[in-house]
Amino acid sequence: MSTVFGSPDKVTSYLFDEDQDPILRDLRTLDYRYVRFFYHPARDKFLLCHGWKDPAWTDIRAVRSGVDSDEKSHRELVFGDNLIDIEQKSTFRLLVDEVFHPFYVFQIASLILWSMDQYYYYAIAIFLMSLGSIVATLVETKSVSSSNP
Repeated sequence: MSTVFGSPDKVTSYLFDEDQDPILRDLRTLDYRYVRFFYHPARDKFLLCHGWKDPAWTDIRAVRSGVDSDEKSHRELVFGDNLIDIEQKSTFRLLVDEVFHPFYVFQIASLILWSMDQYYYYAIAIFLMSLGSIVATLVETKSVSSSNP
């Protein structure tokens, strides 16, 4: 258990009968908004594993020396790959998010209001400017997200 959660603290150390560091038979994880939570059986809840520290990291030289391939593969089993994989939104989802932005909802209401008062030139101008802004934002967002692998 210390491999995942670090050394036990005073709260959980008395919960173990004979073993101060029990072996986890299975490791349950929960990924929520790109944050991984681990189930702690002694505390009976999911926890962030933010305070984990290798016990061999006693000084800077030990940290710089790294870990061997066996330890690396073991840590990859526990913690997963060391990468950030952010899901890209689809073009339709980006368009919906952009069109239903409060500013554009106001623009649509303005467009309807100007049309009802027979100010068609203002309504057309608002429509064209809003459409151009939405398309420019969509193109820029897609180009930025596709350039970052």
